[in-house]
Amino acid sequence: MITKRRLAYIIHDVAVGGAEVAFLSALPKLHETFNLKVYVLGSAKPTLMAGLAEPVQKRTVCFNMPAWALPLYMPVIYLRLRSFNPDIIISSLWRSTVPAMLYKFWHGHARYFVMLHSNGFFHWADRFFTSRAIRMSNAVFADSLATKAFAQTIHGAKSPVKALSYLVNPIPRHPRGYDFSGTKKFCFMGKLNKIKRVSLAVSAIAWLRAHEIDATLDIFGRDEGEQAAVMEQIQLAGMQEYIRINGEVSPAKKDEIHDSHNFYIQLSIQEGMAMSVAEAMQHGMVCVVTAVGEIPNYAKDGQSAIFMDTRTPESWEAAMNKLLLIIQDEEKCSSISKAAHETFRNTPIFSDSLIDAITNS
Repeated sequence: MITKRRLAYIIHDVAVGGAEVAFLSALPKLHETFNLKVYVLGSAKPTLMAGLAEPVQKRTVCFNMPAWALPLYMPVIYLRLRSFNPDIIISSLWRSTVPAMLYKFWHGHARYFVMLHSNGFFHWADRFFTSRAIRMSNAVFADSLATKAFAQTIHGAKSPVKALSYLVNPIPRHPRGYDFSGTKKFCFMGKLNKIKRVSLAVSAIAWLRAHEIDATLDIFGRDEGEQAAVMEQIQLAGMQEYIRINGEVSPAKKDEIHDSHNFYIQLSIQEGMAMSVAEAMQHGMVCVVTAVGEIPNYAKDGQSAIFMDTRTPESWEAAMNKLLLIIQDEEKCSSISKAAHETFRNTPIFSDSLIDAITNS
């Protein structure tokens, strides 16, 4: 009987987000391939965990602690890791690097892999811990070529960096076949934080409606400090009738949302892979995006997506006028939709990409 290698996967929370959804999608195959143990430092949404088979759920340890309590919990987390004695340890997001680095320091035999999800740091703690984790790791698994290039700029980093596929589902065989003749039904799926600039998406819908375009926007995602500002922007623009904030959405509901909207909008300041954009493109939605992170590596402006220049008021106005012309052209929208759907046709899914990277690193 072949003994499976012990794999410890440490993550902040189990919630609706790009890194977390990819993580959830990979658990069944990781459990099948390795002797798996999952350590969740924060909370795990019961609705998301319920979608996993019982044997996988039983491999999860949840500490349910706030970020500030990490130093207090470190002895307990370390002892749990030492008891499991993993051969491989993976950290996803900055807080998870702390126990992972501690274990790697005392148990040099373990292979340590850092999951990197952005081509920039979000704050000082992310910079401090993630950069050190990258230097200590045996390899870095990036969510895109843009994130890979960023990891390679970390001073003193000698670890190999591999870009993984972050598609969690196989591409639909055929594009949705959207109707672009009627209402322009926009949606956004992601975290409501400053990086995503959801308020700017609200401004875009207000601009389109001022130019006699029947446009609506549904916003899906958990609040990370920006929901109040977005709600205020909706009220100031008088868009309460046309823009709705719907809260978090489970992965099981995503297909339904993709099917009921024909446009996707995401005007982030920075991104890694931008999984929500990639998923929308897989379904053939027309994506209105900023060319940040990995997006310009897989999407082409005017061909498979619409790029928005937000750098100055003048470039924003020009971008909005470009968008106006395109969304009024049904044939152009259909062409972009078909090209978007074809973009990821032969791309492997995340679970296969991750296991291959672990096995060959």
